Amino acid sequence: MGDPQTGLLRWGMFSLGGGISDATTADDISGTTYVKGDVGVAGSGDIQMSGGTIDGDLYYRSNGTLKTSGSAKITGARIHNADALLDDHYNRANLVDNHAFSLNDSHNYLVNGMAQTLTNVSGNMNMTVSAVAPGTNVV
Repeated sequence: MGDPQTGLLRWGMFSLGGGISDATTADDISGTTYVKGDVGVAGSGDIQMSGGTIDGDLYYRSNGTLKTSGSAKITGARIHNADALLDDHYNRANLVDNHAFSLNDSHNYLVNGMAQTLTNVSGNMNMTVSAVAPGTNVV
């Protein structure tokens, strides 16, 4: 498998299938959400789009469903039955997550104009985090 992080760089967005929508266990893209790049939906493989744009391909599991309405737009292919690829990248994401969890928060960030460490991300926040080298910022 090599470096788990490397494979994940191909995605504009990758969901582990944690259930973002209130009504279902589907991942939800709505409103003015814009994703540039491919989107992978692992876990249940369910995705709902009531607006927003995926400017790339959408990969979701064979057991998943895709429901679109409103102004939802997918510019690329819809790849249903991408189980092997999604399972591999799900495992890679978990390896990266476990490694990041083992590290200490090492930076202060400006959040809504105030310097603070990130311990609770909630509400509406605009945040840009950039790293000089891989692994230098842990949030």
